[in-house]
Amino acid sequence: MLSDTFSGSAKRWVIVEKEAQDEFDLFTDHRNLRYIFDPHSVSNSVPKYIADKLHRWSLLLMGYNYDNHDISGEDNVWADLLSRWGSSFKTVCAIRQVSLPLSPQLDESFVWPTFKEIEVAQSGASPPSTMSKLTGDSLWRDDEQRIWIPDDAAELQMRVSVVGHFGIAGHRGVATTVEKICGQSVWKGMNKDIELFVNPCLHCASSVGGPPQPRLLGEAMHAERPNELIHWDYLFMGDSETKDCYVLVIKDDASSLSGCSHAKSRTPTLYFGLMDWFTSFGVCRTWVSDQGTHFKNKTIESLQHAMGAHHHFTTARCPWANDSVEVVMRETLRRCRALLSEWRLQPRA
Repeated sequence: MLSDTFSGSAKRWVIVEKEAQDEFDLFTDHRNLRYIFDPHSVSNSVPKYIADKLHRWSLLLMGYNYDNHDISGEDNVWADLLSRWGSSFKTVCAIRQVSLPLSPQLDESFVWPTFKEIEVAQSGASPPSTMSKLTGDSLWRDDEQRIWIPDDAAELQMRVSVVGHFGIAGHRGVATTVEKICGQSVWKGMNKDIELFVNPCLHCASSVGGPPQPRLLGEAMHAERPNELIHWDYLFMGDSETKDCYVLVIKDDASSLSGCSHAKSRTPTLYFGLMDWFTSFGVCRTWVSDQGTHFKNKTIESLQHAMGAHHHFTTARCPWANDSVEVVMRETLRRCRALLSEWRLQPRA
């Protein structure tokens, strides 16, 4: 052992250099260390990655002055003792199991929230000063007539979130789910609670598409007022019990209002679907679709001339050219896949 004080420039040495010993003994049961500084003794049968590992060890140890003592594993009691000694630190598992509601509506224990249950939950809590009861109404509501859910009724809040996201709600995104639930009920911190409920949804995770795909540069037709321009396309859904395998999707460009109707065939359904749209919202003078035979035919051409409309056809085999309606079709497919996953069903072959 050596003992001395640091002086001069030695005072500015790093801690590692100050703590370095002049010489030490290395006791190990690694027989590989015998061959670290003797590359000629390494057999040709030793794989290259093992030989490279020995050379890396050599580079790490060559800066130290030490004596290597090779002992057997049975005699290496001190290293074995230190490696097996218990620690006072609590072991924390890096992996933990978190239970997620897979299909809560299908569980036998799930009960739809009722006004009576909400009334019972409200009776056991103190409503905020902004809540009030109307004449003949037993529920506390805010100024916007939204039902107040007590802050400590976590189980009731989760069931309300299930109603707003699962089933017929369509597994929509966080913003849409928050908007729909906030329109009917209110509780403290509900935006964050709904976000924590929607984000881990396994059905949404399994049905969502990949990353955003950049579209090619080009021009697209758009409207400045509602019902000035409509996009349409067909979505093939496969066989069904009612023999309907197509969904006609019509979308208004300005308002993003969309309409869907099921069909067994395409051309006749498009004719009646357009007439229903014109009956409800008035005649639209500009149409946009692809060049499928169910869109580019005499029937639709006659309807176009009768209505005095302009029918714009997008480029063939370029679905992004009519992306306004393609977005609706992708979202429809995503919701259908999410519902099949929730109801534990498989698409028809």
